[in-house]
Order: sequence, then C-alpha cells, then structure tokens
Amino acid sequence: LFSNSKKVKAARLRQSASEQQLESARIEVENRRRALYTEATSLRTLIEAYDLPLLDKTLSDLMRAVSAGVLTINDYYTEADRLYSTHQAYLQAVNNYCKVVTELNMY
Repeated sequence: LFSNSKKVKAARLRQSASEQQLESARIEVENRRRALYTEATSLRTLIEAYDLPLLDKTLSDLMRAVSAGVLTINDYYTEADRLYSTHQAYLQAVNNYCKVVTELNMY
C-alpha cells in the first residue's frame, strides 16, 4: 500500500514539474513574440523614414552638377558614396524587417 502511494506522489510531482515547464516555455514564446513585434514596428518606422525618390533625384542632380561644371568629379563620388551608403542602409533595414516578420509569422 505504501509503495503505491509513493508512486502516485512521484507521478504527481512529475506532472507538476511538467506543467511548470510548459508554462515557462509558453511565457518564453510570448516574450519572444512581443520582442519581435516591437522590432518589426521599429524597423517599419525606420523604413518609412527613407525617401528613396529623393535619393534617386539627388544622384541625378549631382550628375547634372558635374556636367555643368559646378561640382568636381571627386565631390560627385564622395556624395554618391554617401547616397549609396544610405540606400544600402535602407535595403538592410528592409531585409531585417522581412526576416523579423517571417519569424513573427511562425508564431
């Protein structure tokens, strides 16, 4: 009789431990989901702040300034490099946003 009650007690303890583990995993997943949502929102705001048409227009305006002799070719390349760096940062933000949204959709 005592052997059976020890088995029941051990089974209850295992069940309780399993339930606590499950709850811990659920909380961890929920926290990860919230963090991803916050990151996605932040990245979306960052992406919307970029003005790509303005970047493209500025690049063509720089080329016209070189053609008109207002800007040296060295200055053109310096400014163009800055514009391309900005465009690269935009593309990196879009890439990160897509990765975060993809992971978020798994939840």
